[in-house]
Amino acid sequence: MSWAETVPLACFAAALLAGSAAAVQLAGFFPAAHRPAALTGIGGGALVLLLAGSVVMLLVAALWLAVARLPWPPAVIAAGVAVLFGPLLFQSVPAPLRDGCAGAALSAVLNLVLAVVLAAHIPG
Repeated sequence: MSWAETVPLACFAAALLAGSAAAVQLAGFFPAAHRPAALTGIGGGALVLLLAGSVVMLLVAALWLAVARLPWPPAVIAAGVAVLFGPLLFQSVPAPLRDGCAGAALSAVLNLVLAVVLAAHIPG
């Protein structure tokens, strides 16, 4: 594997790791009756929708990068490792941060930044 393939693979793995952790975080916000008090109401619902949209955007960008630039065996291995370690990454964040508005907003921003980084590595 060349250096030109290593950088997109590292970006792909980081994106899937962040996406997996954000998906676990997002799963904790549904159903709406079980959301933390800070995420109830219209503002909290909008933040949860922003997080959901950013996860979808990130996973689409990661899949697009994998199809366009990466060999399949390393992409599959990186995806498997990211799915395994995403929940561990989520659990390592302190509960007050990950379950509140700040954690949801930070996850959404991180996902959107990683989607832009992935888009920069997609040829064409």
